[in-house]
Amino acid sequence: MSEVYIAGVGMTPFGRHPNTTSIELGARAVIEALQDSGIDPRRVEAAYCGSVCEGISIGQRVLAQVGMTGLPVTNVENACSSGAVALREAFLAVRAGEHDVVLALGVEHLTSKFAGAITPDETDLETVNGLTMSGIYAMFDPQEEARGLGTFTMLKEIEFATESGCEFYYQGYAYDGHSFYDYKKRLSGTEAFDWKNHWQPL
Repeated sequence: MSEVYIAGVGMTPFGRHPNTTSIELGARAVIEALQDSGIDPRRVEAAYCGSVCEGISIGQRVLAQVGMTGLPVTNVENACSSGAVALREAFLAVRAGEHDVVLALGVEHLTSKFAGAITPDETDLETVNGLTMSGIYAMFDPQEEARGLGTFTMLKEIEFATESGCEFYYQGYAYDGHSFYDYKKRLSGTEAFDWKNHWQPL
């Protein structure tokens, strides 16, 4: 089996980006990753694209934006794990010797798809009936904010982390501005990652 290395990375800033399409955001990240790696785009043999609610062939559409056409593209959608799954598939392809150079990317534009929390698909009977949406995404109806369900979820996660012997607890991401994730910023001793390889106290 081949050794696998990540040669370059690229990303766009977290934000709503109302005037930029998901294809444009993905293209910017691809260009940055290629520049960071110093690899000629023509050496890329395959691509693996993770996305959420972006329709068919999103990977092909992103790569067409940067002139990378004609290579095999695998598109995966797996909710919040879509990008991680794409990276895993890329890793396995190189590890197995199927390809030498591949590209993994993730793209979404959920702020243009939903006004608030993610709305479950009407065919997903479990989430429509409220059986799993909260457990998977730790989200709750904003009308129930006074009950402190988000904070309760975090406390149960901290309890589990403590019992499991974990040194740190990651409560997920939040925004600099006001959002429905603000309850995550109320815990003392919390730090935030500034995406420049530094953790800063909140």
